[in-house]
Amino acid sequence: MLFQQALLNVGPRADGSIPENQLKRLTDLGSWMKINSEAIYDTKPWKIPGAILADGTRVRFTQKKNSLFVILLDQSKTKTLFLANISIPKESKVTQFGQRNTPLKWNSKNDGIEIILNSSQHSFASVIKIDRLP
Repeated sequence: MLFQQALLNVGPRADGSIPENQLKRLTDLGSWMKINSEAIYDTKPWKIPGAILADGTRVRFTQKKNSLFVILLDQSKTKTLFLANISIPKESKVTQFGQRNTPLKWNSKNDGIEIILNSSQHSFASVIKIDRLP
């Protein structure tokens, strides 16, 4: 699978000021990191670094100790995400960052897990945390 990478491409003007559109990118990134930094810092790629879900949603996976982070690069077109090739214990806790870390409902399916998102829309690059990996 081919995934696109993007650079921030921020550069100051001759007077040292940063153009407004570039400053907005940095501010947005800072706001995102305040909520989701746990999925980035001190993590490593999971055994499957990325995937495209059945509805076309692109995802990335990172891992820290016994936690798996699912980073949704697109807004899901459905309220239900199916993550193939993932098996987690029944006592696992699944939460979405930025949603007051309210637990999400999830079900084991034949070859993966199904996560039911909260009714509220999620922002770009929403993060779902799955605790207690085997």
